[in-house]
Amino acid sequence: MKTIEEAAIDCALKDEFPNGYDAECAGFRAGVKFAEEWIKVSDELPSEENGYIEEEVLVRDSDKVSAVAIYRLEEYWESFDERIGVIKEWRPIHRNEHYNVY
Repeated sequence: MKTIEEAAIDCALKDEFPNGYDAECAGFRAGVKFAEEWIKVSDELPSEENGYIEEEVLVRDSDKVSAVAIYRLEEYWESFDERIGVIKEWRPIHRNEHYNVY
């Protein structure tokens, strides 16, 4: 598997990006950064509006232990990983068309 940096270089070398890596692949790097952001539970929870309720998402606790969990309609987290503590942050496994980007 390629690193993000290797993928960005490949992006720059394609014919549709003749102006080079730095100028044309800034958007690529920004997209990767966006996809890797963690959402604080205090800021937003999975919901029907953002399309992630009842969907598997990545979660992590205050010790940065990560797991896969589902936020249920009944407003509780369900995870089968016993190591996970109180969930503090989450992020989609795959960003989908339902997620609102501001």
